[in-house]
Amino acid sequence: MKLSNEIISSIARTYQYISRIDIQADYFEEINNRDTEHLKFTKSGKLSESNEKVCRQYVAEEYQEAFFKFVDLKTLPERMKNEETLVLEYRMKDGDWHRLRFVEKKRDENGVLTHVLCLIRSISDTKKWEHELMYQVEEARKAAALKARFLSNMSHDIRTPMNGIIGTLNLANRYPDDLEVQRKCREQIMTSSKYLVSIVNDILDMNKLESGGVVEQEIPFNLAELLNRVNLGKQKQAAEKNVEYIVDWEQSDIRHMDLAGNPIYVERLLTNISDNAVKFTGPGGSVRVWCAEKYADEERVVYEFGCADTGIGMSETFLEHAFEPFTQENETSRSRYEGTGLGLAIAKKIVDRLDGDIAIESKKGVGTTVTMTLPFKIGEPVEKEKNVNYEEIPVEGLRALLAEDNELNMEIAKFMLEDYGIHVECAADGEEAVQKFKNLSWDITM
Repeated sequence: MKLSNEIISSIARTYQYISRIDIQADYFEEINNRDTEHLKFTKSGKLSESNEKVCRQYVAEEYQEAFFKFVDLKTLPERMKNEETLVLEYRMKDGDWHRLRFVEKKRDENGVLTHVLCLIRSISDTKKWEHELMYQVEEARKAAALKARFLSNMSHDIRTPMNGIIGTLNLANRYPDDLEVQRKCREQIMTSSKYLVSIVNDILDMNKLESGGVVEQEIPFNLAELLNRVNLGKQKQAAEKNVEYIVDWEQSDIRHMDLAGNPIYVERLLTNISDNAVKFTGPGGSVRVWCAEKYADEERVVYEFGCADTGIGMSETFLEHAFEPFTQENETSRSRYEGTGLGLAIAKKIVDRLDGDIAIESKKGVGTTVTMTLPFKIGEPVEKEKNVNYEEIPVEGLRALLAEDNELNMEIAKFMLEDYGIHVECAADGEEAVQKFKNLSWDITM
């Protein structure tokens, strides 16, 4: 008797509820219940009736059918014919997870099961850990797939302009005396080089945003000047494609022009969105951008920025993935429209960092509208820079110490400085530059 009590006490520490069941009599009797708040069972009685009440009242609907089948005493002896225990995990309506276990207690002379123990324990913490582990595994799988897609896309996107540069250089070498060919080759090389730089900038920006490298800043800036810079560049880009670029706001509409925030990333955000609009709009189409003040008090102002185009648009299915990195609706877009597929992903990250909102409406073959809402602190007027003509500042005859660890970059920088008549002394790194500075007799008043 003492040994039985010790066994029951040991099991009771593991399970919140224990009862014994007479299968043939359809009868149960509670032995121990440490959680009467959640396991509101009667002490004893007809098991089938108790199961019906418990299941309908407490077990989550999607698990009720499995629960009924598991506790069916008519089939239990057959199900446990060669088993000493059976287990079922199910969720309650209150969100708690339970594990119910039947354990063999007694069989008759023919080996037919007649009595079992019913053991119930809460496994919510275990389930939470399992779900977290599954989530981490899924995130790791997504990260691996994203990395593979990144490498595939980048190898394509980088190789294309590099091949263009190499091919153009070969063409220029074949016609060294043809000035028109040389001019066209230089333009093509410059275009491909700028595209390469934009790819690198996108990757660096995405990495910085993913790693939390963007810190909250309150830099004073003038919103009208920022918008003019963005739109001036996009108007030129649109004109080259015969796309109408409509700026649908007046400077008088911006009541609070002097703001405080992160102008670098605000400009990057608006540039990315308008760049996408121009890129995916064909000749004869239009892009309309606007800015509107939505709310303002003594300290804060909220602006809505919008960009609507009549471009190729996106399907409803793709819209769900529009903000995912390296996504374009189909692979042919990667060849027809230059880009890393990071534009909208970067925009979403920036908006999130700036505590704003971004929304997209699009229809295939009709166009896309992107709306962004951003909050700013109202700042003080920004003092405008004085117009200085740096070309009029005399630099010929000055001396410069150039530290650069890349041989090609050093050669280019040295050439540019010497082109202005500057005497250049080169150093391969900072340490060499410091030593040369110490050893040289410099007239630092120059």
